Amino acid sequence: MVKTCSWGTCNSDSRFPERIVDVRFIPFPKPKTNWEKCARWVKACGRPHSQLNVTNIDRHKFVCSKHFVKPDGPTEEYPDPVPADGSKVKKSRPHWRQRHVQSEIK
Repeated sequence: MVKTCSWGTCNSDSRFPERIVDVRFIPFPKPKTNWEKCARWVKACGRPHSQLNVTNIDRHKFVCSKHFVKPDGPTEEYPDPVPADGSKVKKSRPHWRQRHVQSEIK
């Protein structure tokens, strides 16, 4: 199976190994199990709605590791790809319950 990157205008493709030295393909989060994260990734990719939307995400959609803050791919601190429109990268926040528990401990 050929893996292609769905991010912006990226042309990373597993058919051309000379283009993807030290690059991994990270599968999209599935909308059935994690709809919010899937929607954030679709928005970050910056493709037109007709090309990429939550309803057409399947096991064949990937984002290459070039589009994450760390070269290894998503981390707990930066779980989403860098936005294709050039906007600022945001850190993820802990769940509100975890923030609430942390503030009670202090």
